[in-house]
Amino acid sequence: MLCNISIFIFLFLPFFSNAQPSEQTTTGKKITLHFVNMVGEKLLQTDSIYQNGFGEPFTIRNFKYYVSNIVLLDDATGKAQAYTDEYFLVDEADSASKNIELTTTLDQVT
Repeated sequence: MLCNISIFIFLFLPFFSNAQPSEQTTTGKKITLHFVNMVGEKLLQTDSIYQNGFGEPFTIRNFKYYVSNIVLLDDATGKAQAYTDEYFLVDEADSASKNIELTTTLDQVT
């Protein structure tokens, strides 16, 4: 069973989309990273039944992880802005936790 747990970890890679400026502030622009958790090609839903690479069924009851060391890159200038001392808990059961808001001085972040 321990072998299967390590396989599950590789299946659950969070994906984020729409890293877009949401508003301008006096200290910079606010950017929101939105995380969408997937199991293969399917949207993760707790208490649903999935199959691993061996065809064995499994169910996810709780799914939480930390995101840290975020680095934003400016497409136009190549400058980077790092958030090395910030940690965010993403909890599948809490939709608000899947939106991480950052303030940046960069102009063109994708």
